[in-house]
Amino acid sequence: MRGIEWVELLIAMILSTIGGVIRKFTELERNPEQQITLRQYMLSSAISCFVGIVMYALLRHFDISMLLIIAIVSIAGFIGSPVIHVLSSAFMNRLKDKAGVDSKGGEKDSERD
Repeated sequence: MRGIEWVELLIAMILSTIGGVIRKFTELERNPEQQITLRQYMLSSAISCFVGIVMYALLRHFDISMLLIIAIVSIAGFIGSPVIHVLSSAFMNRLKDKAGVDSKGGEKDSERD
């Protein structure tokens, strides 16, 4: 695994942020009477940027090619919040598996005495 390449990270942040802005523009195109405020644009951009950073880190960990990272980070920025939901759900499920806890918070049947 290589270390963080700051220029690559900056590119990933910019591309994912652009993806979030494009998503807001497409929402406006689908619903022209909807009013989107500057605050909503900024929030969408921040979420997209965060998703881009997380996806960049994950893909770098697995030593994926930079072109594929660029493509995935751009798409992830466009998708934004749903990506965070999927990643957090996967993380929590894995954590629960390692802890031996079922989805309701109780101990798994196979590990009870």
